[in-house]
Order: sequence, then C-alpha cells, then structure tokens
Amino acid sequence: MLVRSRAAFAPPAGVPEPAAETAARGTSEADARAAIEADGYKKVRVTSKGADGSWQARAFRGATEVAARVAARGTVTGD
Repeated sequence: MLVRSRAAFAPPAGVPEPAAETAARGTSEADARAAIEADGYKKVRVTSKGADGSWQARAFRGATEVAARVAARGTVTGD
C-alpha cells in the first residue's frame, strides 16, 4: 500500500473553519450553554470558566439540579 502525504486543509476565504479548529481554541460562554442544552439539560446557568478553558455550570436533568462541565473541546460531563 502506498501512502501519500497531503497538504493541510485551508478553507477558502469566507468559509467557516472546521469545528475541530474552533474547539481547539476553546469555547465561549454561549457555546458552552448550547453544548449543555444539546446534551439534554434544561435551565442552564453557566457559573465560571476554569483556567484550562472548561466551563462549569448548574443545570437541570429532569427535576434534579446537577453540576455540568464543558471541556475546552466541547465535551459535556455531568456530576
């Protein structure tokens, strides 16, 4: 099998960059809130941003209030 190297992808001007590139730079508070809501949580209150780029929040899963965390890459975990 022959493996060929490729040039790195660079989107044309005016085209949004891939989500992975955006995630590598970190997320905004609005991005964190949207990620938590997309994971099924309701009434999300973002409380703080950590030094590592993660966001901490309080949200409801059903009728139970839980702590949620969004890593800099956009992954959501609940406690």
